[in-house]
Amino acid sequence: EQYGLRRFRVVDLQAIDDEPNTVLSLMVAALEHGARSGADVVETMGFNKSKHDLLERLNPHHRTLPSYPYLNKVSGDAPTLQCALLEADAWDPSPLDGDSAL
Repeated sequence: EQYGLRRFRVVDLQAIDDEPNTVLSLMVAALEHGARSGADVVETMGFNKSKHDLLERLNPHHRTLPSYPYLNKVSGDAPTLQCALLEADAWDPSPLDGDSAL
């Protein structure tokens, strides 16, 4: 690590219907676990807009990455899927969707 920080990375965060209290409880538990295990930073990446909005309540620090971590392309033969994926909450990406968690 460039700065010598020990990171605890949350790579996926799932709850039935993205129930807000459950999502927040899971993240608070992750923060507590990170602190108990000696992590300097608890890091998340990805997630849909609803989860982002909830996690903002925890007043996180942000950093900008040099590139967008997800690139997806839908075939032109699937206009219904293309239309559905225009909705922000249709996407709930995480590092498990690629090789970022490795």
